[in-house]
Amino acid sequence: MKKKLILILSSLLCLSSSLTANEMVPRPWQLDMKGFHLTDAKSETKPYDENRLSLTSAIMSLMYTQYLNANGSGLIAEAAYSHLNLDWAENPDVATKDFNDALFTFGAFTTEINNWFLLGTARVQVDATSWDFSNNARYRGLLQGRYQYTQDLDLYVGLMFYTNLQKDDVYPIFGFEYQEENAPWKIKMVLPIESHIMYFINHEWSVGVEHRFIQERRRLKNNEGLNSLGDPRRDRGIFDITAQGLELSAKYSPLEGSYAKVFAGMIYSPEYRTYDLEGQNRRLYKFKSGFHFGGTASFTF
Repeated sequence: MKKKLILILSSLLCLSSSLTANEMVPRPWQLDMKGFHLTDAKSETKPYDENRLSLTSAIMSLMYTQYLNANGSGLIAEAAYSHLNLDWAENPDVATKDFNDALFTFGAFTTEINNWFLLGTARVQVDATSWDFSNNARYRGLLQGRYQYTQDLDLYVGLMFYTNLQKDDVYPIFGFEYQEENAPWKIKMVLPIESHIMYFINHEWSVGVEHRFIQERRRLKNNEGLNSLGDPRRDRGIFDITAQGLELSAKYSPLEGSYAKVFAGMIYSPEYRTYDLEGQNRRLYKFKSGFHFGGTASFTF
């Protein structure tokens, strides 16, 4: 636990990227890192109801933005490395605890259309040990538009879709962002990407209440688990974890586009699923709520 806490807090000295429209600043490079830890969520699934699950994740990324004109259009390229530690000692299906992925993102944005900010990205997340883009990769596409409806109100619309690791998902994006002129607070609700209420203490400090959505999906290793019933199709299977939660955050922004943030809160009813090689024959394990904390830091230059 102490080592994980040190890992999370040390991430504030490094840097994880968010490709949301509001984070764009007129500097070409962005170096980020995020750290997250979920502590001891107790299983609700018999006969494992005395088991506990902990989850630690960290991601470091470097993004480059090439501005094409003075009107706010440009191209995006990002490379990232993520580490996931799954700590469930009595896990009946999975022995491996550590998973490492590489992520590559390319995209474009424009403000050429009056009152609109349009963003499109394509991302691939691949197992950094196998580099198998056919069987061990997950692809994501994002199309998002932000429309300035009034001086105080922005509207969001878009689509986010995933494919491979034997599952396709499509999520509509919709929501709004509202902040009155010179008001010390802002509300943003863009589902499923980002939702928060922020209060600005001054130009450098802010606090908030934020929604967190967790979705991890990975391929298991060769000759590992998921064959406890003697079914060879379950070797090199798939697992995913989904959960949602609320957290309190404090953010320090000494420079435009650069910040450090810490957060803590509760993750509600996480679910852990395992599948066979083709993403079929699901097993579901439910867990009770757990405490989580972490930090984010970002530096643009």
